Amino acid sequence: MANRTDTSRDKRARQNRAHRDALAARTKAASTPREERVAAAAPVTSKSPVKADGQAGVAERPSAREALAQGRLGQVPVDIDQLEGSFLRKLVQVPGGLQVVMAAVLAVVLAVMVSFMDTVPPEGAKPGAEATRTLFEAYGASALLYLGPPLVLVGNAVVFGLHAKRRRMWITSAVMLGVFSLFLPQYLFPAGMLGYAALRSKRIEDGPRRPRPARKTDSPDSKPAAED
Repeated sequence: MANRTDTSRDKRARQNRAHRDALAARTKAASTPREERVAAAAPVTSKSPVKADGQAGVAERPSAREALAQGRLGQVPVDIDQLEGSFLRKLVQVPGGLQVVMAAVLAVVLAVMVSFMDTVPPEGAKPGAEATRTLFEAYGASALLYLGPPLVLVGNAVVFGLHAKRRRMWITSAVMLGVFSLFLPQYLFPAGMLGYAALRSKRIEDGPRRPRPARKTDSPDSKPAAED
């Protein structure tokens, strides 16, 4: 019986130590500044001697970390000033940037579809009548008042994709698109995509939420003090 009690006590002690170690690791990761996470995620090159005859010095080759980062676009914090390539290539490397591009493409496709779809009932028809006219057939050039605002909103989200306040613009565009979807429900999808882009950017760039400090409790493996 004594051996069984000692075994249970040792098991609880190991579980408590593992729990404390895991909590300490999560707390350390949450308290790491964003600059250090960016530096850790930055591409690193490893140098190896050149074996070809007649060549001196060292040649740089991409390391495993760089190769991994190239396959995880938008999944690690980045420094905007260090990005290279075209505007679109930089944007897809920013957390949430790929979702913004997808929202813009979706908004353009929806605008083209709505332009050719019968969405307006005949003039003087009763409420609930079948739609037989397109927006341009019903309103002429004024149909741009329905098709233009969503394109302007997603365009602003793309243009501000590399701005320091890009997340605020994404949220604003998502909310306004959500309001506009009350008239054309199709635009609820790009609005949701922009909202997800802002949420994804916050999670990756700001890191996980800091856990609440654990309350101090008596350890199960602690033995009561012997009474005199």
